[in-house]
Amino acid sequence: MKKIKKAKNIKNDNRNKSIEKAREDLMMKKYLLIGAVAVTMAVGVLFSLTALRGDNETTTASVLINNSRRVAAVNQQTAETDFERCGKFKDVTPAMSSCALTRAMRDRNIFSGDANGNFRPNDPVSRAEFAKIISIALYGLNIKVEDSNGVRGENMGFRDLRGNHWAFPYIKIAKLKKLIGGYPDGTFGMDKLVTRAEFAKMLYSQISDISKKIAEATAFVKGNWRDPYTTLGFKEGQWYTDYLMMLIYADSKGKFLQECSDKGKICPERPITRIEIAAALISLNTTYDLPVGFGKDDKQVTGEISKDNCARIRRLSNITGILQDLGINKDVVTRCSNSPFGKDTDETMDLHPVAPKLPGDITEEITLANCEKIRALSNMTETLQNLGISTGIIRKCAQTYIDKWNPSAISSSVSYNNCQKIRDLNNMTATLQNLGIEISIMNRCATAYPDMW
Repeated sequence: MKKIKKAKNIKNDNRNKSIEKAREDLMMKKYLLIGAVAVTMAVGVLFSLTALRGDNETTTASVLINNSRRVAAVNQQTAETDFERCGKFKDVTPAMSSCALTRAMRDRNIFSGDANGNFRPNDPVSRAEFAKIISIALYGLNIKVEDSNGVRGENMGFRDLRGNHWAFPYIKIAKLKKLIGGYPDGTFGMDKLVTRAEFAKMLYSQISDISKKIAEATAFVKGNWRDPYTTLGFKEGQWYTDYLMMLIYADSKGKFLQECSDKGKICPERPITRIEIAAALISLNTTYDLPVGFGKDDKQVTGEISKDNCARIRRLSNITGILQDLGINKDVVTRCSNSPFGKDTDETMDLHPVAPKLPGDITEEITLANCEKIRALSNMTETLQNLGISTGIIRKCAQTYIDKWNPSAISSSVSYNNCQKIRDLNNMTATLQNLGIEISIMNRCATAYPDMW
């Protein structure tokens, strides 16, 4: 019995040991499995961190790839915004001082860039190139550019022009508008570079009241430089003297005096650059109230007496002011009104060949009721002229009923409140003229408060 009992005990011990060993083996496998999982997770985390740390590198993690793509899309969008901001010229960036100017030139359709999409800010300009720039800048939509194949150099009036050339239509316009003339020897000199002196004369000679503007510019220059001719480096009494005075005045001691081989001087014989032309054109707009180029929203109104053109003129809310801004003589309105378009067809235009009936029974009488009717007209000056009523009544009404005529107390002050009052006028140009306020204040307000304007 003892032997049997002892054998059972040995067997039980062996079984227990086997069970214990099996448990140990199971625990070991469990620990190994947990360890493997932990190592795998650690490697995964390390891989993710490595990938995240260099998200520009190629990875196989789809999430990281998507993130990289999103970052690239944002960067691309930012690049496109900057590209647009500088007028879509490849060689101009927002960090460059020329960015805003190049954008303005693109928006006004004056510069479109070269074949490679570059603006080339510091390049000089030939007389052929300048003929196109100045024609579009000053006349915009109000010129008809002919097909270059139809313009022969032999018919241009310059002995050095022959055959066909892309610039011939613009040279023809520039000559017709007296923007560019030839040299004493009868040549045009298409490839000659335009100097600052030549540019100043061609640009500013188009301004109305030129004598007054020259006197104003000369007073400014002589008031700011003790000996301007010596200091600024140009001569008195030359063909270009007065126009350089205007250039310096409009530039207000800026770009043209900074960018010269002899800093602080005007360098009249130095070829003008494309970016300098842009700066001067903007100054022409802001300083001398002369609009340059044309935007995408501008109406293509010209001085032509045709059915379509007269229809466009008739639809303008402020005929006189807009035509003047476009450089068109306002007598085109009268000529349109007297033009019998399509009398024998169904397309007859109602251009009022005879004076229309007085709207609201307006008369010459200076009464509150009559003056209020006049003030309510969308275009007082032109409407009264078309009705055969003297425009002098406007000033009389303004003087008699000040509170009704000028309730906002508008003045010539370029202040936020005053500019806001001007902006809210139904007919800014005519109203300011009737109040005896220079209409140039509109441009000055627009410059001072572009967001509000």
